[in-house]
Amino acid sequence: MIAAKKLSYRLPGEKDMGQLAKEAGYNWYSLSMNIAFGPRSARELLTLLFCNPGNRDLLFRCTVMDIGVASGEGFFTQVYGCNNKFLCNGCGNPSFLTTNNTPPSSIPNPSPLSLPSSPVLASSPSPQPPPPPSPPRRSPPPSLRPPSPAPPRPSPPSPPKPSPPQRSPPLPRAPPPQRSPPLPKPSPARPSPSSPKPPQRLPPLSPKPPRAPSPPPPQKYTCSSSNASAAAIMECVNAVRLNPALMSDTPCYASVVANITSPPRRPLIVNSNLMATAASHNHLMVSYNSASTQFPGEPGLGDRLMNNSYAFSFAMEQYAYGVKNAYDLIKWWFCSTGSRGLIFSCQLLEVGAASSGGFVTQTYGCRGGTCNSCAPQPPPPQPSPSSPPPHLPPVSPPSPSPSPPPLPPIQLPLQSARPRSPPAPQSPLMPETPFSQRSSPLNPPDTQLPPSSPSTPGSSPSTQPISHPEHPTPSLPPQ
Repeated sequence: MIAAKKLSYRLPGEKDMGQLAKEAGYNWYSLSMNIAFGPRSARELLTLLFCNPGNRDLLFRCTVMDIGVASGEGFFTQVYGCNNKFLCNGCGNPSFLTTNNTPPSSIPNPSPLSLPSSPVLASSPSPQPPPPPSPPRRSPPPSLRPPSPAPPRPSPPSPPKPSPPQRSPPLPRAPPPQRSPPLPKPSPARPSPSSPKPPQRLPPLSPKPPRAPSPPPPQKYTCSSSNASAAAIMECVNAVRLNPALMSDTPCYASVVANITSPPRRPLIVNSNLMATAASHNHLMVSYNSASTQFPGEPGLGDRLMNNSYAFSFAMEQYAYGVKNAYDLIKWWFCSTGSRGLIFSCQLLEVGAASSGGFVTQTYGCRGGTCNSCAPQPPPPQPSPSSPPPHLPPVSPPSPSPSPPPLPPIQLPLQSARPRSPPAPQSPLMPETPFSQRSSPLNPPDTQLPPSSPSTPGSSPSTQPISHPEHPTPSLPPQ
């Protein structure tokens, strides 16, 4: 395999595995082979063989007793065999002997980091361990003698007998010595109630599933009455969308509150591409010192959006000048029908604004088809199922009653014909009063001006904020 640089069980012109084993002096009864290429270590090789069902079967087969391994230049060959069918049992036999039956001249040059070229691991029958030395014979133990009886206890000496002639009353005998009671056997120590109890083994706790991360708290939006930056204006737009009551002091709030609170609005997403689109137009308004929807040489809103990499499906824009703070601007836009429609539109999802020199440009957009920035309406309550009408028995048709006999015809006297007067002439129809013609929906919304105080000579009208009508996209109509 090393010479041919090819992984194969048998290369062209190569002898059979059985013939090679016979020529090597191995009289086999069964043979098997594993080959591999690429493992860099013995562990990688065994991992590769272990994960293949056929190779794993050879590794753990009980009918295999001997093994031979060769490796070099990334190629590995393992040959398993058994040379005695009566001793082919490689399970439960831990004794293996390593021998080398291959002549050194036939061993290929191994790589420096490879395993030995062709070590052959052969197992022989496990040698019988030498019998353990018999223990030295012990002389029979001497017969145990019966215990000698305890010596008799000395009795107290009796007093000398008096001579007969002189008899005296006998003295009382001393009481025999009392035996001391046997000492109680020490009882095994019992654990006292105060001794610590051995710790009880608790069943292993099952791992709890990880909790889903809690959503971040909703951001609080405010309307600044001292800041006229683009960020403050967009924040005030979202604050009014979430809480229209911030504009409750405007004269138009009572008449429009129902339309801007149902369905509830969600905050718009600030988009950097829309901010760049608004900034390019706002820069021209500052340069010309004039508020306009499009200046000479300026591309339209749709082209400006595409130039800033905003692939829109719907977009709108609004402008103002003389802006002092975000609250006053949104308050003025709130009472303009077109501007309020943009602020509370459900079809617009993203916003970008620019503010400088008292001029403000705010661009709204939607990408990806249809957008919805309003909260979904809850489904209407379903009517409760009514009980079925009670089953009424069928009504039998009435039986026909006998009809009375027909009456004879009655002849009435004829009256004399009177001459009829000619019909009165009718007046011609009056034409219907036509309905009042409604304003066309294609007319642009009216521009509303704020109530101005009595002007003084020399006062500039640009000091008051003026809201211009919104500029729709070229392809889609305004909301």
